[in-house]
Amino acid sequence: MSLLIGLAIYEILSKDPAIIDKVGLDQEGDVKIYPIAAPDSVINPFIVYECKQQPPAYTKDGIQNDTSHIIINVCDDSYLKSKLIANDIRKALELKRGVFAEVKMIQSRLGECSEDYGVDNYIQTLNFQIETEY
Repeated sequence: MSLLIGLAIYEILSKDPAIIDKVGLDQEGDVKIYPIAAPDSVINPFIVYECKQQPPAYTKDGIQNDTSHIIINVCDDSYLKSKLIANDIRKALELKRGVFAEVKMIQSRLGECSEDYGVDNYIQTLNFQIETEY
C-alpha cells in the first residue's frame, strides 16, 4: 500500500551499508535519514525524503497498483560527498523490487535529478517513481 511507502524507503536506505557508512548515526544511534524535515540539531551529512501519492487507478475489479513519487534530498557541506551519497541512494533504490516494511514494491525508477545550494549545504535531489501493490 502506497500510504506506507515512506516506511519502506526508510527501511531500504537505513539498512544499506554504503549509506550508513557515509551518512552516519545521530545522537540516538539512528541513521541520519528523516521524513519531511531534519531536526535543527542534525550535523551534516543527512538525508530527507518526502512521499507523494498519485490517486489510485480504479477499475471494475477494484484498485490496481499504487504509484508514489519519492523526493530524496541529500545535504552535506561537501559537494563531492553529497554526490557520492546520492549515487549510493540510486544504487539502493533503482529497479528495487520486493517487500519492505510490509510494502510490496513492484518497480522503482529514477526520474529527474537536480542539485542546489542553500544554508551552507550542497543539496542533491533524486526523484523516484515507485509502483506498489495495493
